[in-house]
Amino acid sequence: MTSDGRVRVLHLIDSLGLGGAERLLLSVAGALDPARFDLRIVSLADDLAALDGVPAAGRVSISSLGLRPRWTDLRAPGCIARLIRAERPAIVHTHLAHSDAWGLLAATLTGVPVRLSTQHNTDPWKVSRRPQDRLKRAVETPLLRRASAVVAVSAEVRELVISRQKLRPERVVALPNAIETAFFRRPESTWTAAERADADEIGRTIPHAAFVFGCVARLTAQKAHHRLIDAFAAVSAALPESRLVLVGGGEAEPDLRAQTARLGLMDRVWFAGSRGSATPWLHRFDVAVVASDHEGGPLTAIEALAAGLSLISTDVGIIPTLIEHGRSGWVVAPGDTTGLAERMRWVAEHPAERAEVAAWGQRRAAAFDIAAYAAKLAAIYENLLDGRLPGSGLAS
Repeated sequence: MTSDGRVRVLHLIDSLGLGGAERLLLSVAGALDPARFDLRIVSLADDLAALDGVPAAGRVSISSLGLRPRWTDLRAPGCIARLIRAERPAIVHTHLAHSDAWGLLAATLTGVPVRLSTQHNTDPWKVSRRPQDRLKRAVETPLLRRASAVVAVSAEVRELVISRQKLRPERVVALPNAIETAFFRRPESTWTAAERADADEIGRTIPHAAFVFGCVARLTAQKAHHRLIDAFAAVSAALPESRLVLVGGGEAEPDLRAQTARLGLMDRVWFAGSRGSATPWLHRFDVAVVASDHEGGPLTAIEALAAGLSLISTDVGIIPTLIEHGRSGWVVAPGDTTGLAERMRWVAEHPAERAEVAAWGQRRAAAFDIAAYAAKLAAIYENLLDGRLPGSGLAS
């Protein structure tokens, strides 16, 4: 407890590079009751510059340990242990692989009363037989088993960690990802200067009459942008005024640019890079697309629905819960490039159906608002502080 009686919660995360896990953490930190919880967010990496212009970043104490998150960085446990001794949190809550391993180890060794991890994804290394991935699991699994609780961002992630890492089911709670839905419905008059600058750039770059397919996601293999680009190639042959906008950066960008060039699409595909806010981009898209091979709970899908967009997504993570096919969005099988292309073209050519589905989708997104998520997370914290199981009394 702090001197004013609040519960100090220390959140540890590998980085704050504004992927889904990072955005969820910033949102929930702003939604938890500050009269009850004193939150501190600490990034292992020295990347706080990524938060410039991000409104949620101004609501909570954020700092960095200045490390380079790696499995081989043996400085991490000692740095985190010193941080814990200085901050004296009642709860340590970890996010992403390195923070899970080193953060839970340090929290265990320093005797933190409540230790929990949020599992954000169905990461392939959790099931891979490669020696290096087995080693990662050998480090992480015993620490997860000794944690007070594990929060999973979808039922699929919950089942994975229970089955593969042999966690006790009563200690693993599924708490689907959520967003600040009102944030994505804000009128343009309330946008930040950075958002207005992005909107101006969009207006200069994309023809007014263009039909825009958009994807907001890190450019990594998991997100399967290569299949989205192949699908768009088929669509643009039939709909030459269409455009594909990819918002996000990542290690796959050089290969994706080369693929786009080979297909002769550089004038129709825009690699927009990482941006602080998705709002102006979502407002210009006609359809949002998620092509991922696997996911936990893709925030970009919920954000698109909240912004009033129709959504086409692969059947991954929480998508079966979020989307009713043909009513609140459209679902295709992961890896089905032909099916994705066919659905993209059909949606572009059926504006009435697209508008109806978008309206249903926006109503559906309301069930994934961060306020309800924060209330459930607070209940999990209170349960653990009182020695109860994490899901006690928690409504599904």
